[in-house]
Amino acid sequence: MCRAAPPHYFVTAGHCTDGASTWYTGSTLTTTVGSTVVTSFPGNDHGVVRYTNPAVPHPGTIAPPT
Repeated sequence: MCRAAPPHYFVTAGHCTDGASTWYTGSTLTTTVGSTVVTSFPGNDHGVVRYTNPAVPHPGTIAPPT
């Protein structure tokens, strides 16, 4: 299923999401991006973060295989 409306997510490395429940735009930790919803590490190395701040852009597209 492909949805253009929120919620929006991004995929990153699991060693980054492991232990990080909230994501921020910078090191000052003042503007939230979102929260970790899935972490797989060690073993598999992937994590999923849900955008929770509508003011933060969420660029990127995933195209179907050709």
